[in-house]
Amino acid sequence: MIDAAALAAFAGHYPDRPALFDHDLHRHPLSSLPALTTLAARVPEGGAVWRPVDAPTFQATDNETVQRALAGDAPSGDLRLLELAGIEPYGAWINEIRQYLRPLLFGTSRQLDFSPGVLTADTGGVSDMPAPPSFLPLHTIRFQLHGETRFGLFPSRLDDSYGGQARDDRAGGGFLTSEGAAAAEMEHLLAPGSALFVPARMPYTEKTAVAPSVALVIGWRTLDLDIAEGSARWRQRLGRLPGPSRHPAWRKVEAWLARKFIG
Repeated sequence: MIDAAALAAFAGHYPDRPALFDHDLHRHPLSSLPALTTLAARVPEGGAVWRPVDAPTFQATDNETVQRALAGDAPSGDLRLLELAGIEPYGAWINEIRQYLRPLLFGTSRQLDFSPGVLTADTGGVSDMPAPPSFLPLHTIRFQLHGETRFGLFPSRLDDSYGGQARDDRAGGGFLTSEGAAAAEMEHLLAPGSALFVPARMPYTEKTAVAPSVALVIGWRTLDLDIAEGSARWRQRLGRLPGPSRHPAWRKVEAWLARKFIG
């Protein structure tokens, strides 16, 4: 699945720095394009979303579009299968990957909340719309299964995305509207057998180099991540309090809130 050297490379970067490492999930029978095309007929209603190349957001789609996208026969666009873990035998396969990774993700005794697992399929095409960096509110590993994708990262803007203006889409992430289409600080070409760890809230861009580009995305949240986000929200709220907060009695309340929720 993932050899020891690759796991060591990932563990040395987790949870703050992106990491590129190798895997062999693309050789698994369930990851073959014929198997994934067959899977399309079993996707439950609402379990897949599609975004045409020039559309700003994802929309629910039907099984025929899913099948055509995985077969490389759909118009240019981007597909997301959102509930892959709920379809057997893919659910058992994803759970095996999770259990393999779990000891590295803050250990077995720490709170860990995995996402259902998402399969992405990009059929290529070039949009006329600018593509600002996106971000996700959870840690992710992208396992490239087919095709190639150029993945750009913006590590120094990790904190900027914490409270940045974002538009959520059906895939659970958002777009950093203030970043524009600036050049990435790091860029990786993901081919079959490549995996990329992206820390939570780190802005990224992706562009298909060889279509169809198909990847399995495993995401998770940790207790530490939830606490950090809660602290950031409290800092924002305290920073937006109006003038009466200067009253001595209210300053005592502020100090108590800071000690309790921020530390």
